[in-house]
Amino acid sequence: MQRPSSVQMLITSLFALFFFASSMVSAATTVLDNVNIINEKEKNAIILLTGNDPETFPYDQAYGLTNYWTKWDVILNDDDTYSFHLNGKYLTADSNDGIGVASSIGTNEKFFLETGNGSFYLRTWRHTYVGAGGSGWKDLVQSYERTSNEEWLFYERPDPTSGLDNVNMANYLYKNIIIMLTGNDPETFPYNQAYGANNYWTKWDVIDNGDGTHSFHLNGKYLTAISGVTDIAVVSSITTEGKFTLESGEYGTYAIKSSDGRYMACEGTGWKDVILTGTQSDATLWYFMERQSVSTFTDPMLFMDGDRIGSIDETTTNIDFVSSFESTPAILAAMQTTSGTDPSDVRIKNADINGFDIFIQEEQSNDSEVIHNNETIGFLAFEEGVIRNTSGTIIGEAGVIDVTQDSGGTWFTLDNFIGTYSDPVVIMTINSQNGSHAGHMRIKNVNDDYFKYQLEEWDYLDGSHATESVSYLIVEKGVHSLEKGGVLQAQEQKLDHNWETVTFASTHSATPVVLSQTQTTNGSASVTTRQQSISTNSVSVKLQEQEADNGTHDDEWVAVVSWAN
Repeated sequence: MQRPSSVQMLITSLFALFFFASSMVSAATTVLDNVNIINEKEKNAIILLTGNDPETFPYDQAYGLTNYWTKWDVILNDDDTYSFHLNGKYLTADSNDGIGVASSIGTNEKFFLETGNGSFYLRTWRHTYVGAGGSGWKDLVQSYERTSNEEWLFYERPDPTSGLDNVNMANYLYKNIIIMLTGNDPETFPYNQAYGANNYWTKWDVIDNGDGTHSFHLNGKYLTAISGVTDIAVVSSITTEGKFTLESGEYGTYAIKSSDGRYMACEGTGWKDVILTGTQSDATLWYFMERQSVSTFTDPMLFMDGDRIGSIDETTTNIDFVSSFESTPAILAAMQTTSGTDPSDVRIKNADINGFDIFIQEEQSNDSEVIHNNETIGFLAFEEGVIRNTSGTIIGEAGVIDVTQDSGGTWFTLDNFIGTYSDPVVIMTINSQNGSHAGHMRIKNVNDDYFKYQLEEWDYLDGSHATESVSYLIVEKGVHSLEKGGVLQAQEQKLDHNWETVTFASTHSATPVVLSQTQTTNGSASVTTRQQSISTNSVSVKLQEQEADNGTHDDEWVAVVSWAN
């Protein structure tokens, strides 16, 4: 149905940072104060030194994590996006894959939080993700991937000497935290495990006994160092053996010393016993860390739209998207019916964030009339960037390029794919009308990392064409349940000028939008595809040359892409 219109300059001038004003904005709420933002893979924290260049550095460094220039505020904006504030600056994502800072919150300073493996992905306005550039002192980067390199944890590092509630006790050397399961046997496991650091059986209370000692409590049990026993045990009340002394170590850590002079130590990586040793080492140093969580919100921004629209002919019809895009999207469209048999192209113009105009343009190789019967057209519109399945895997991408066809014999190459594909297909649609001649896109040599294309006018025309905005869609062959809704299928079949049935690999839940396009140039004549009889199971497709030709065309490989919500 038609819709209605409508960061390595360390210590230099650090004191100056104390006097920067915190610039807050209206209609925003600080949901976390003074937290460390730590990378899941590299274990680096995001810092901001005097050069205002956000970088990462190892979270266990002495001059970090308890320092004011590593302690970020997490701000919830009124549109359910998040901003990250430190010393009057806000993280910002630029248009060149970099991460910097700005003095106020605008579009580039707003991030969506997506829940990860007990962690969070920080997605930018470009639909990329903030990632760590590597271990040690590194720049922050933007990435289209969602891996552990793009996962972040929010941690506080409170001072335990005055007592704490619900903190993780994390080993400096092995990065393990102390846990206690139902067998009441204290062990350690990696602090970044999804099922750990934020769970009640990892959240210890640090009790100040008032006599210079501390005890450690979880679920009615207290850590205890039994004389002559190597392993730490638990008891139900605080005893002399359950009182420990906290000794300050390097890098903001603490050594936990028992009443008989031994140190609590982590035995190794992974699931290990907590043991007592008479020698202080890196394995006997512990952090106290509070892992913080925030609420995430459903992303209200539209990443794709698609529909079937009836009653489209040679006159211009305006189509509105169901919601506005953040920037003008890539629009792919095709006739879904063959009510008018004359060779024609679907033409789009005036595309913006809210919608586009569309009409059917007949070629005039045989006669001058351009009247075309009403057709149903189908369109898909994608925010530029990657397309993911429900597992977060990149299965495709969409983009917009400018194409100037100076002569009919010129071919161009697109080879800067974002995703990695093994067997993709390509669909392209002209999204403007700067040249009046009828034409369409032609594709050949589709490979896993490039394809060739040209703007093909019909053969009776001169072949040169003014610069047009052209959208492209790359999809890995197969059936894909999309992260943002619906099922997208891509396949390929050899077809000629006769109607042939293309059966979908999987039955759609509703009548899909179908796009088809030749992927080869076995026949040299200009050609488009026509479609009809679309059902949840199949579509009929044929090749169509200009009307003045003989109506036959050599077999071509044709991509068929279908989507239904």
